[in-house]
Amino acid sequence: MDIAPVEKMDLGAMRVPYEPNVDRDFSVKNPIKLFDIWFNDARKADGIREANAMAVATSNKNGKPSVRYVLLKSYSKEGFIFFTNYNSRKGQEIAENPHVALLFYWEPLCRQGGFLIKPETLEFWCGRSDRLHDRIRFRQPLPQEVLDEKVTHAGEDEWVYEYLAP
Repeated sequence: MDIAPVEKMDLGAMRVPYEPNVDRDFSVKNPIKLFDIWFNDARKADGIREANAMAVATSNKNGKPSVRYVLLKSYSKEGFIFFTNYNSRKGQEIAENPHVALLFYWEPLCRQGGFLIKPETLEFWCGRSDRLHDRIRFRQPLPQEVLDEKVTHAGEDEWVYEYLAP
C-alpha cells in the first residue's frame, strides 16, 4: 500500500524560531553535572509533563535500528537507568548489541541531550533562532590520546569536551 502524499509536501514553513527561556551556559565541564542542571530545569519548566521521558535507540546484531520512548528511572556518574523487559525486542537488542543511545527532547527549553547508557560520549544541543545551534560534546579520551588543544579541551573528572557548533 502506497501511503506517500500525491504531491511533495514542503514542511519548511512549519519551522519555528527557537527562543529558549534559559541560559546557554556551558561553563560546567562535567557532562553528568550539566545533565543534572538541564534535567532539573526541564522538571521545573511549564509545558514539560515528563522530563524523564527519553527516546532509546538500539540496533540488533545485524545493525537494524529501532527506537521507542521509555522513562528514565535514575542517573548518576555511573550511568542512566531505565527499565525494559529482558525478553522484549528492546531487551533482546541491548543483549545483542549494547551500544545504546538516549535522547531527551525538552522542546520548551529548546534543549536536547543525547546519551549513551554508560557515558562514554554525551552531546548537548541548545537551539538558537539563527540556526547556529550551540552544540558541545563531552567524551572520554582514548588511552594515550594526544589532545589537539585547538579543538579538544580538558573538562572535569577525566572528561574532555569539543564545541561542535557554532
